Amino acid sequence: EIIAPNKIMSGYGLSEIGSIACGNFNKEFTGSVGYPLSKNVVSVFDQNNKELKYGEIGEICFLTPYMMLGYYDNPEATAEAIRVHSDGNRWFHSGDLGYVTEKGSVYITGRLKRIILTIYNGQGNKIYPDRIDKLIESHKSVEASWTVKCADDSLEIKLSTYIVLTKEYAKDSLHVEQELVQLCMEKLPEYSRPTKYVFCDRLPM
Repeated sequence: EIIAPNKIMSGYGLSEIGSIACGNFNKEFTGSVGYPLSKNVVSVFDQNNKELKYGEIGEICFLTPYMMLGYYDNPEATAEAIRVHSDGNRWFHSGDLGYVTEKGSVYITGRLKRIILTIYNGQGNKIYPDRIDKLIESHKSVEASWTVKCADDSLEIKLSTYIVLTKEYAKDSLHVEQELVQLCMEKLPEYSRPTKYVFCDRLPM
């Protein structure tokens, strides 16, 4: 048995910005990675580097004096990660999706780089599967889910969602599927709705 006065907390950071940049020291907000640490500024931007409002989901970016100079011998990756915005500052783009509350706490919702490019009715679309999984996992019967792309005979890219049900609903997959189809019809645009639901005992972790 080890006894120590240290506390375990949730935090968030990247080696490119000097390791930890946010910390939830008091565990005040469930699910949050906490507040930015001293000299770290965290904001959320859309794909056009426009700063978003509180509560709006976009890419989490950092303005910090601890930022790296760049990736060694890789100017392309450096230019992608560190961008000069309209305010004249060099912001580090984390590739993580999330939002900031009015109180300044930071929440992470997924990865920007996990994007599925689909073709629906001849038009291309960008889909963030994390948002689909989050919706499906909000159903009381679902323990875990994972959405991936698949191709049918028409070569159009469509979506399949693999689902693990809770023990209580494990034998009721047909009824659950009907409810999930209805849920996605109500909450998701047509091009981002799964076309196939696959029920399994476990997902690879």
